Amino acid sequence: MVEEVSIVATITAVLGALASYLFVKNDNKKQFKHYVTEAKAKASAIAYEAEHILQEAQIEIKSKEVELDKRFQDKVLEVEKQKTELLLELKSLEEKKQEFSLIKKELEKK
Repeated sequence: MVEEVSIVATITAVLGALASYLFVKNDNKKQFKHYVTEAKAKASAIAYEAEHILQEAQIEIKSKEVELDKRFQDKVLEVEKQKTELLLELKSLEEKKQEFSLIKKELEKK
C-alpha cells in the first residue's frame, strides 16, 4: 500500500510538474505575443511620427522654396529696373553728345 501511495504521489508530482511547465510555457507565449504586439504598436507609432515629421519638412522646404523664388523674382525686377534706368541715361547722354557735336560744328564754322 505504501508503494501504491508512493506511485500515486510520484505520478501526481509528475503531472503537477507537467501542468506547471505547460502553464508557464503558455504564459511565456502570451507574454511574448504581448511584447510583439507592443513592439509593433510602437514601431507603427514611430513610423507615423516619422512620416509626419517628413511631411512637415517637405512643407517647410516648399515654403522656403517659394520665398526664395519670390526674392529671386524681386531681384530680377530690380535689375531690370536699373537696366532700364541706365539705358535711358545712356540715351540721354548720347543725345547730349550729339547736341554738343552739333554745337561744336557750328562753332567751328564761325
